[in-house]
This record gives sequence, C-alpha cells and structure tokens, in this order.
Amino acid sequence: MKKSLYLVLVVVAMLFFDESAFSQDQQKKVTYEITIMGLTCDGDAAKIDQIMLTKKGILSSSTTFSIKRLKVTVDSFVTLEMVRHVIVVAGFEMSEENINRTEQN
Repeated sequence: MKKSLYLVLVVVAMLFFDESAFSQDQQKKVTYEITIMGLTCDGDAAKIDQIMLTKKGILSSSTTFSIKRLKVTVDSFVTLEMVRHVIVVAGFEMSEENINRTEQN
C-alpha cells in the first residue's frame, strides 16, 4: 500500500513540475523603454545593465548613453516600479515622460 501511494505522489509531482515548466514558457514578456537621468558616460550605462541583469525576472537590458535610454525586457511579474527601484539603487533617476511599454508572448 505504501509503495503504491508513494508512486502516485511521484507521478502527481512530475505532472505538477511539467505543467509549471509549460506555463513558465507561456509567460508574457514586457519591454520598457525609459529615459534615464544622471548618466554621464558609457560606464554609467554599463553599470545600469550589469545591475539590471542580476535581478530575477529581468531578461535583457540595454542602456544607450548617447540618447540616455534604457530598453529592458522583463517577465510580466516585474513591474515598472521594480525597474525604477533598480535604477535608483544604481544611483540614477527615471524620467516619468516618454515611457514605452510593449507586451510580447
């Protein structure tokens, strides 16, 4: 009896993990394009990207110093407020104007 119960639990656990992996693949991605204030050089842009990429849910980050813009792609659970927090922790500010948000599947 114990062996069959154990086997059922293992099968259920396997189904759960397979389903969660599938739903993770189906999760939407969001890209934000944001103006960053306080950038003084390409090194600042690289610093933002390095810090962004250490955070869970941030899939890509590209900051262009010449136009002072950040393009960051995140999992849908990552909010704009979370992105703002990372920018502030990095020592910069985010402009409230010209924020573009695009969703992808």
